[in-house]
Amino acid sequence: MLRSAGDKVQDDFVREQRAELIGQGIAVFGSTAQAVRAHAKLLTMTRPLPATA
Repeated sequence: MLRSAGDKVQDDFVREQRAELIGQGIAVFGSTAQAVRAHAKLLTMTRPLPATA
C-alpha cells in the first residue's frame, strides 16, 4: 500500500509509483480495508467447492 502524509514530494512519488505498479499489473489499493476485502474474495473464489454426497 502506498501512502503519503500530504507532502507534495511524497504525493508525487506515490502517484508515480502507483502508475508504475499498475503498469506492471500489480494491484494497488486505496486502503488496507480494500486490500483485505480483495484478498478475501480471491480466497473464496479459489477454494474448491465442497463435495456433495
